[in-house]
Amino acid sequence: MRALGAYRADPTRANMERIMELFIPDPALWTEELVERRWRSARTPGHLEASARFTGPGKLSQLWPAVRELRAEVLCVWGQQDWMVPVEGAMRALAQIPRLRLHVWAGAGHFVQYERRDEFNRLVVDFLTHQALGAAGCPPSAGRGA
Repeated sequence: MRALGAYRADPTRANMERIMELFIPDPALWTEELVERRWRSARTPGHLEASARFTGPGKLSQLWPAVRELRAEVLCVWGQQDWMVPVEGAMRALAQIPRLRLHVWAGAGHFVQYERRDEFNRLVVDFLTHQALGAAGCPPSAGRGA
């Protein structure tokens, strides 16, 4: 999170490149286009302020008590090498969200939807199809692990 704080303090392209190194552990996936897109997106008016409210000590960062109340099945995807939001967060989610289906990709970082695009898409389509077919009635333990 220090890199994110450094970016907020000095939102330069060089600091965005450092964040991207932490987001995506495989340098083969770092493209100029991706860094440029993320940098442009992060410079959108209000983006840094919203990010600070979500990750800081404010109200939005205190979501954990509410997740225990979720009744729908939840799909949680995580990269095992996510250095921005470490995999311990996935373990916390698994312990606290009653009907969580968790998939952790070994070797992936923060952007699993980018790093493991095809696997991610199959997993999400399967999850959504499963939900559309009425699987919401499955027992909570049936959703553990993927």
